[in-house]
Amino acid sequence: MTPEVLLAHHAALVAVPAVLPAVILAGVVLWIVRRDRREQAEADRPDDTLEDR
Repeated sequence: MTPEVLLAHHAALVAVPAVLPAVILAGVVLWIVRRDRREQAEADRPDDTLEDR
């Protein structure tokens, strides 16, 4: 009996150029949303420095 050789799945190799930019784009969008929410939360927080005077 000869051992079977498992070759790379060529469909996966062809899909990488299409999927990788989509994953990068989704990551950038999530990063921007997270940054904007963090800035909005800081803007909504009352400024305590004026009350200390």
